[in-house]
Amino acid sequence: MWRLLKTLLVPPLYDDYEQDRRSRLGTYILVFLLVFTPAAAVINYVLARSRDQTWQIGVSLFLVSLLFSRWLMQKRQLHAALVIMLVTLWGMLNWSAYAYAGGVSSAVFTGNLVVVVLAGLLLGRPGATVSAALTILAGLVLAAIEQAGLLPLDLATRSGWSEWVTNVTYLLCVATALFFFVDTYEHVLHRWRMNESQLRESNEQLRINSARLRAQNEVLATLQQTTVDLLNRRELSDVLSAILDRALFLCQARNGFIYLLEADNLMHLRVPRGVFAADYSEVFSKGVGLTGKIWAQGEPLLVTNYDEWAGRDERIATGQFGAILGVPLSSGQEVVGVLVVTHDRGGATFSNEDLQLLTNFAEMASIALDNVRLLNAAEEELAVRIRAEARNEALLRAIPDLIMQVDRQGNYLDVRGQEQGVLPLASLGQSLLTELPPALRRKVEGAMDRALSTHNMQQFVCQWPQTERHYEVRVIALGEAELLFIWRDISEQLQTERALREKHKMESLGMLAGGIAHDFNNMLTSILSQASLVANQLPADDKLQKNVGRMVTSAERASDLTRQLLAYAGKADVKPELIDLNKLVRDNVSMLESMNIGKATIELNLRQKLPPVQAARGQLQQLVMNLVINAAEALPESGGIVRIATSLEMGPFALPETQLIGGVGLPAGPYICLEVRDTGRGMSPDTVERIFDPFFTTKETGHGLGLSATLGIVSSFGGGIAVSSTPAIGSLFRVYLPAQLDGNVDNITEPEINNQPAPEDAS
Repeated sequence: MWRLLKTLLVPPLYDDYEQDRRSRLGTYILVFLLVFTPAAAVINYVLARSRDQTWQIGVSLFLVSLLFSRWLMQKRQLHAALVIMLVTLWGMLNWSAYAYAGGVSSAVFTGNLVVVVLAGLLLGRPGATVSAALTILAGLVLAAIEQAGLLPLDLATRSGWSEWVTNVTYLLCVATALFFFVDTYEHVLHRWRMNESQLRESNEQLRINSARLRAQNEVLATLQQTTVDLLNRRELSDVLSAILDRALFLCQARNGFIYLLEADNLMHLRVPRGVFAADYSEVFSKGVGLTGKIWAQGEPLLVTNYDEWAGRDERIATGQFGAILGVPLSSGQEVVGVLVVTHDRGGATFSNEDLQLLTNFAEMASIALDNVRLLNAAEEELAVRIRAEARNEALLRAIPDLIMQVDRQGNYLDVRGQEQGVLPLASLGQSLLTELPPALRRKVEGAMDRALSTHNMQQFVCQWPQTERHYEVRVIALGEAELLFIWRDISEQLQTERALREKHKMESLGMLAGGIAHDFNNMLTSILSQASLVANQLPADDKLQKNVGRMVTSAERASDLTRQLLAYAGKADVKPELIDLNKLVRDNVSMLESMNIGKATIELNLRQKLPPVQAARGQLQQLVMNLVINAAEALPESGGIVRIATSLEMGPFALPETQLIGGVGLPAGPYICLEVRDTGRGMSPDTVERIFDPFFTTKETGHGLGLSATLGIVSSFGGGIAVSSTPAIGSLFRVYLPAQLDGNVDNITEPEINNQPAPEDAS
């Protein structure tokens, strides 16, 4: 029974306010009709003067219709239920009003007006419009039927009861409408109050959100400034200090530290603050203590009370700090450090917002830490490369080779060593091949092609055009499109090799000549002895005396040749002594002038206070005579000048290779230089290379032993000879002999290098 009453009385609930309002109002009207309709039927049946069955049938139809409407309402078919209920109400009002008024009257239309109002409230404007139209149409039909006399006026019994039923129905409908308006007003007022409360709550929440937003903006501004500040720092210690100070500021904490992972795979303290700044230098391994756990887990860790935390490190005394918050500092997927901030014991605690804030900050700090480490590594690598480049540059500058890098077309990409003047080549952007003559260019192109195709080093020797320089060239392929050329000047090496070959040749010839001269000298001594014995035994007027004299003269001439051969071989029996070279030159020049040799004009330029030389007087005299006589004989028939000069110079001598004939590798020290210069016909380079060969001569009557003997004499004295000559201009001979000093080496001049002998005297 209670469930039935609850089903009838409790309206269905809707989420929409308008539907919920219509459901409640329809339920109220429906309950009223379900209660009032049976009651009115019973009263009318008991009190009515006639018991017409029309009421019973009508009431039954009304009840069935109302119950069906309630069933539809329970099925949440609200619109159909309201339509059926309003039609039922309209029928009941018109029926009772028609019976009460005794026909179509104002009472009928007054009840219909109430139905129109309820239809408007329940179904809106369409419901009110349809209800009004039906009322008007039904009134017209009833009026027409009544006017035609088709409907008797005693359709219902007129009585006070009918009047009471009609009026009560009107009042209840009006009361229901008023209740609906009151309910609507209260609902609207409640909604307004709720909206006002929600508005106040919204304003408060807006204020809170605004404050939170301002705080977040301040945090973001701090993070941005921190990021910029960290990225502008270059030193690791500065970056770590800035990270920790900013973290303490963001979390409003006083204590903190940063640990970094070192090469020993342990966490070491790098930056402490607060209580950690005083004698705190613990080292943590992975998984030990808060630092080790953050390192092992790679996740932030928030501890409300460190002293009560189960993972507390026993090495750290209690009572130092309370809440503690730590986050990892990462590089990629690897934890490289730990950032920790703490509050004092009994102080504030950290919130989840602090945890999130410090986590975000740690990500930025990790980037800054990575940047400074990468920057430091890059700077260190750059410094190493700069030092290596400087060493390579110094090494390349120290190497006398010309090193060039070219492409397949021979264009210069890099050139090193050109500043030493090794080759007269152009710089970057030009081509090596354009600098070369055709023959050398073909050789270089062939080496380039072979190097690129085989990737084997190519090597050849060439002479640079219009110079006396020889180069050993190495060509190395650098990949598929570039080559490396190394030009090594081997001119001095070749000259040294030639000089050594010359020396070996001279030594061999000297040994041969010395052996022959020694044997000849023994035989000539015997011949002269026998000839002298024969001459002494013959009478003075004997005819054979003349023949014996000729034999003695020939033997003496042969003996003189053997002495020259012995001098060339350096095996002459001599007794060295200290000799004044200036005096020796003057004496020999006087003797030569008395001999009236050719049309030569001899000029002297002798250095004063010249130190003596250690030599054999006869050999030194022979040396001077040979050079002066050769210079005089080289003059044309019109005459010329022979200049003789002496000087004191300090070796070793940087003489041009083409001038160096004897004295290869003379040691350092003072030397007397005897210089003989003529303005004669000069010699070609080929002749200069052979003038000291035994038996080589350019004279028609010469025997080719004069200059070879001169070279042997100079070599025996520990000296050397340098020769330069130019055809049609003249020749220059420089003889260097070790000077005998008493320790005073003042006023010693550097050697003069002159490839053009006496050009000023060519006239």
